[in-house]
Amino acid sequence: MMKRILVLSAPWVERFLGLLFIVSAALKAMDITAFAVQVSYYGVVRGPALVRLAAVFTVWLETVLGVALVAGWRLRGWTLRVVFGLLLGFTGLILYAWAFKGLEECGCFGKYLQMSPGVSVLKNLVMMGLVAAAWFGYRKSEPSPVAKKVSIYKRYAGPVAAALCVGVVLGAFAYGQRNYGGAGGIGQPYDKDRPFAQFRFEADGELWDLGDGEYFVALLSDSCDHCAETMQELNELPSFLPDIPPIIGLFLGEEEILEQLREQVDPEFPTFLIEPLTFFDLLGDARAPPRFVYVRDGKGVHHWDEELPEDIELLKAFSDSSESPSTPH
Repeated sequence: MMKRILVLSAPWVERFLGLLFIVSAALKAMDITAFAVQVSYYGVVRGPALVRLAAVFTVWLETVLGVALVAGWRLRGWTLRVVFGLLLGFTGLILYAWAFKGLEECGCFGKYLQMSPGVSVLKNLVMMGLVAAAWFGYRKSEPSPVAKKVSIYKRYAGPVAAALCVGVVLGAFAYGQRNYGGAGGIGQPYDKDRPFAQFRFEADGELWDLGDGEYFVALLSDSCDHCAETMQELNELPSFLPDIPPIIGLFLGEEEILEQLREQVDPEFPTFLIEPLTFFDLLGDARAPPRFVYVRDGKGVHHWDEELPEDIELLKAFSDSSESPSTPH
């Protein structure tokens, strides 16, 4: 009896799993940049270009597998094997990031459906159980003779599924391009050894080229209360350290919110909005802003997280950097 139930339910389980994959991919595609930022939290892929590529590839792969499951393309069982392996891999990544990177939200359904790592792992285990059940039903089903006439479902499933696949992937690129690129100018091409050299801003008729000279850069968020308090401290910093390099604020957020913050705090240093993936790449292993970086010719020489360093520590950093620019703090 159980065998018959599994055999009969296998196609419907496959379609349910396929729809789940397609919905997941579509929600990610609706804001591919937000999903790419979530991918960066896992700490496995670094660099804006690679993170974005990983995000788009994930959307594409989930869509292809979802389409194959809905259309009934089992490919001698390989579709179910790949789905099971993908779920197992996702589960391993979530557990790793949860344990070692402080992951708080898995990003399984983009930014539209929040899910904690624990819930996501449980969800994946349930899905893996369903895949195993579908595999058992597929293996136990009796082979049927090749039909001479293809059913209506099989006839139209291929074109419709392919169109859906292409549509979701194109949607991912379209939304990604719409949300990609922050305010401000771009200097030299991205160089992992001199990441700040990519920024060249103009404000109030003055040019700020972070690839040339010394700067004290603050990585801040416009929605962080502590960052707002830090801006007040940065305003006062030159009065204690007259020789401090020019202070630059690089922000994660939205232009409207940042403008409100500017009116509230009235920063005495230039502030610029940058693209989210670039921001998180510069943030490095810090879990959240603020991060403060002493930059020399586009290279981060010293950095401090969460709190501004003491005056004497800053003086020592500037002194050390003149002798050994590559020495990290």
